[in-house]
Amino acid sequence: MQFKDDRLFTDPELIELRTKFHELGEVFPGWNWDEYNNFDDYKEKLRQKLKKLQEKVSADK
Repeated sequence: MQFKDDRLFTDPELIELRTKFHELGEVFPGWNWDEYNNFDDYKEKLRQKLKKLQEKVSADK
């Protein structure tokens, strides 16, 4: 079963998160059925991961 949801490419928050990951030089985590319960869970996990990455970058400065 393939996940076909245009929100992965059109959701404004995901577009912003993708940009921030790339600005930090990180690979944007793709959708994975095993890791996320639903679309909102995916976004929440991305927010958490981005926050940790930003904290790490700030601490390394």
